[in-house]
Amino acid sequence: MKIIKRFIHVILVLLLIFPLFLMTSNVKSDDGTTDLYVNGRRITLKNGQGVKISTEYNLKGQEFRACWVSALVSDIAGFSTISGYKQQIISVLENMEKQNLNTIIFHIRMKNDACYESAYNKWSSYYNTDPIWDSLPWVIEECHRRGIEFHAWMNPYRVSTSASSDLVTLSKNFLPSNPASNPDNLLNCSSCVILNPGIPEVQDFLVTTCMEVVEKYNVDAIHFDDYFYAAGCDDSATIRKYNTTGLSEANFRRKQVDDFIEKLSKRLRKFNEETGRRVQLGISPTGVYANGTGNVSFDSNGNVSSTGSQTGGYAHYGSPLYADTLKWINNEWIDYICPQTYHAITNSAVPFCEITNWWNRVMARTNVNLYVSMGLYMRGGSGNASWSSNDLEPYHQIMYMNTLENVRGMSVYSYSALSSLNASNIKNVWSTPVIPPVVRTMDEIVIDGISSLDVKKTSFGNVIEFPKNDDAKFYVIYRSELPITYDASEVIDVIGDISVDGVISYPDEVSDKFYYYGVKCLSNSNTLSEGMMKTNSEAELDLKARLEEVPNFKVSDNLLDGEVITVTWDKVLYQLGKDINYSLEYSFDNGDVYTSKVENYRGMFQSKIRIPNGAKVIDITLTAENNLARSKKKYHYEISKNLGHIYNFGVLDSEYSNKDTIFYFNRLDNSNDEYEYTLQLSYDGLNFEDVKTIKSIDAFNQQIESVIAPYQTTIFYRIKAQYNGSLGFSDVISFNCVEYYNNKLSSTINDEEVLDEYIVNEGDKIKIKLTNKSDVQYSISFSQNKMSWLNITNYDQRVSREVIDGYYVVTFDASYQFFKAYIKVMAISNNKEQEVINTEFYVRLSFLYSDEVLEYLHNEVKNEINILDIYR
Repeated sequence: MKIIKRFIHVILVLLLIFPLFLMTSNVKSDDGTTDLYVNGRRITLKNGQGVKISTEYNLKGQEFRACWVSALVSDIAGFSTISGYKQQIISVLENMEKQNLNTIIFHIRMKNDACYESAYNKWSSYYNTDPIWDSLPWVIEECHRRGIEFHAWMNPYRVSTSASSDLVTLSKNFLPSNPASNPDNLLNCSSCVILNPGIPEVQDFLVTTCMEVVEKYNVDAIHFDDYFYAAGCDDSATIRKYNTTGLSEANFRRKQVDDFIEKLSKRLRKFNEETGRRVQLGISPTGVYANGTGNVSFDSNGNVSSTGSQTGGYAHYGSPLYADTLKWINNEWIDYICPQTYHAITNSAVPFCEITNWWNRVMARTNVNLYVSMGLYMRGGSGNASWSSNDLEPYHQIMYMNTLENVRGMSVYSYSALSSLNASNIKNVWSTPVIPPVVRTMDEIVIDGISSLDVKKTSFGNVIEFPKNDDAKFYVIYRSELPITYDASEVIDVIGDISVDGVISYPDEVSDKFYYYGVKCLSNSNTLSEGMMKTNSEAELDLKARLEEVPNFKVSDNLLDGEVITVTWDKVLYQLGKDINYSLEYSFDNGDVYTSKVENYRGMFQSKIRIPNGAKVIDITLTAENNLARSKKKYHYEISKNLGHIYNFGVLDSEYSNKDTIFYFNRLDNSNDEYEYTLQLSYDGLNFEDVKTIKSIDAFNQQIESVIAPYQTTIFYRIKAQYNGSLGFSDVISFNCVEYYNNKLSSTINDEEVLDEYIVNEGDKIKIKLTNKSDVQYSISFSQNKMSWLNITNYDQRVSREVIDGYYVVTFDASYQFFKAYIKVMAISNNKEQEVINTEFYVRLSFLYSDEVLEYLHNEVKNEINILDIYR
């Protein structure tokens, strides 16, 4: 009886739990969707309709998968060294590949500046204000090699992220070719300064700035986010001057932004027609266009109208942004829109599903592509609704987006948050590569497919080889155990031009099975060509894929018998297989072959080779390979007869950029009047250019007067001797040259004018007083021989440093440790230097031993000899 009662109790409990289970679980439907529940709550739209998500991700053939990458929010660091910058960009791209993303939205303009070489915009501090390398061509090339589109992200109007009380001073920071150099073109807003959108000169400048990027660099799109007008700006004077048709303030401002977008769109379309490219214009505004009824209607021409979504969030149609994105869509001035739908699914004001559904309905009759945005950066933050409480929030958002007919992809903000995708089910959803969407607002470009295809079986899998197609933007690789249908599920990779000698060679690490492979070309409009298919039926083992040549292969140009040369090259950035290994072999005059040790040096590879006396030619063979691919190239160089080594090469006095100085050296022993001596300059220490040449003279100690090169992080100099086809070189000297500060800085010693020399008593206080400026640092050095210098604090621990009455004051003792000392004070400001003081002190000692006198005399003679350079 007890057993029966317990059984009845269990049945009753199950009956009670079962409806709750239905309410808190995603219930599958026959159409491949399921109801969405978040934390036990069934999600509905404002009209009461239940929200459904896909039960399995439906590949739509071509879709947008992107992320924003910006130095402004520390996704990446700025540029300091070429190798370091390359390493971090490669890390970003490799991570994107793992996530199967196909587009990078890369920040190149933050505050009316440029992370690229520009004739109109100063270098951005978020990149480097005085870089030695424009990285943008390389970044774009590395994206394209991986089949990743590069969208150039630019903030058009923003000048400063804080308001300014002095626009005149702010305007002095900009080039004369930039309208921000005129304070009348700036608007001071509540929390920022922007270029005034209502001034035609500003609009034209922004179009020019965008076109400069498009014409110089192989970008796939220009991309703007939500920075248009800003809150709290007073443009009443602009409205009085340019509002000739009596528009309201809101309509005037919207028209100014409209005019800029229309002008840029027309210039881009004309450029694309003339060049055969398809550079897109993409906008990523705030998620809400306007807060309205949620109704959407279309006129007879298919133009959309709506009062806005049924939301209560920050909108961009009205104040403060004034961006009429529906007008841009109706006129197809833009090619895609990617509203910032960062909101959580359970956000009360702007629910993600509500706003995304509204955009999906708005875009039903346009050729403009719609992508939605995921605010992944909000994940885990307190107060962010289901971004805080729902572990599956990214998964649910993507699976909802997947049900919407007009949504053609998604972008993630930001790159720094991208790693948290692995914490949800996204890895299983975006598990395969995908082709970027067709550009539907412009004429499609249809190109031929590849002309031939070869698939070969190897010890690690298969190698697919085909000739490069000069018209192809990317190549799509398909694989299946059945004949290829070119379905999106068969895509295994999208790649760019990784050709070697005109042949694309793609290794595929797979098991020893029978496969079909297919290849299609992608045009600039992202239109697929006809495909070509082949099997791996041919058995040819131990073949490796073709690997590109090592980049930037260089041999130092001191190719003389008896010299040691340096061979350098950059890392091969091959994204498949294991790390690349390098081997270097060399021989002289077709003789024995030797192997040279390869070292990794500051991010690049190098090897050193000693050339024997009498050698005439050297052959160098460099092999790069990993488990999948190999490249091998032979280099041949003539060797010149060595005239001998040039000794005692150095520089006198100034190492300031763009200032005169004297380089000195000893002529060769056998030198005659026919010998030429040339001062040479290098920026990498390997390859040198001629600066100035003189003929040999009788004096053993030679001098060449020259101007130091413009500021660089490190510059290299050497002397080359040349006579009758033979050469000789000096050692290479290097230094970090700096610009001359050239500013008035007052200085005194013991409160009096600075003299060339002083006589002081042992124990006297020496007080140096200098102008105190926030942007200036002082380096105070001590020497006993004018050759070896120490910071003054290393000489005497009792040195005091303080600011008194607006002056920087340094005090130290005249010590018994020296009879005679030299003091030098350098002012340093933002990579600029200025010598402020250079003087000498004689110290009267209270007690003196005879051996100290002898030591003093000996040092004086030695120092004078060194200073006179009579042995150089």
